[in-house]
Amino acid sequence: MGKLIIDNRTDMPMDEAIHYALHVVLQGRMSNDGKQYCYASTWRHGISVVSYLNEKSDRLVIDYCTPYENEE
Repeated sequence: MGKLIIDNRTDMPMDEAIHYALHVVLQGRMSNDGKQYCYASTWRHGISVVSYLNEKSDRLVIDYCTPYENEE
């Protein structure tokens, strides 16, 4: 893969959003038989990163999601 597209659909500054994208990238390609970054990653405080595999690039969409609580 050549390009990584980061699509920040939140109102947080891009430098903050990149931290979420970096977390996903550092976990490696674990979905789609190792061809794609994690399909969907969520954080407890309501942020999600969804990955898409394009022909010549990867796209990470950072958006808000419903916050969850840790079930213990």
